[in-house]
Amino acid sequence: MLSSQTKVAGSPCSFASVTSSDKVVSSLSEDERKSFSTCLFLTTCARKLDLSSITWCTSCWLFHKFSSAVGSEDYDEYMAAMASIFLACKIDDSPIKIRDVINVAYRTLHPDRPFLEINETYSQLVDSLIQFELFLCRILRFQLSYDNPHKYLLHYLRSLCDWLYPRQETQTFCKMAWALLHDCHYSKMCVTSRPDHLALTVCYIALEALQMKVPLEEHCEKSWWKVCVC
Repeated sequence: MLSSQTKVAGSPCSFASVTSSDKVVSSLSEDERKSFSTCLFLTTCARKLDLSSITWCTSCWLFHKFSSAVGSEDYDEYMAAMASIFLACKIDDSPIKIRDVINVAYRTLHPDRPFLEINETYSQLVDSLIQFELFLCRILRFQLSYDNPHKYLLHYLRSLCDWLYPRQETQTFCKMAWALLHDCHYSKMCVTSRPDHLALTVCYIALEALQMKVPLEEHCEKSWWKVCVC
């Protein structure tokens, strides 16, 4: 069966850039560490299931929204992650077989055990996942539409890249902003922050980190990011 005490095997998938360094994890609270660990598990399963980065972000958003709603109540975080993946695939119109979700999650949690056979344990996991998916929907009051910040980020990147130069640095800027936005989904920022503000923030941080300036900004009445804020 699934267990919160089981070490997750595998590395984060290619569309997530965050790393679980001791320095980062040690600075988190107990609830934040639990959430971060679950997101790493979710990320590993998403990579093995070959999910798109958008579907992965939706599943992270579902998990964080659910965990925020239930608070510190005791629940199986790995079953919550599985239900979030299963539901996110339906929301993004990329359905996946329930047996694939269960088999991948089981092998991720128990890499040293034999493959899961179709037996009583498998049937119990299927029933649990279906029931947890319904429970998740009810907790979220069936408000399952995610205003994904990626669409705002693409709009901002296209506008900024028309001003920035040279081309090579522009590509680096876009990659960094995209990676930062993905990393935001490891925390509850994707739930607590407005998606357009989140996209704008990662653009600002990426420019600052790369020491890039928007040309002629000093001659404008407003900073570039203030123009984008509604």
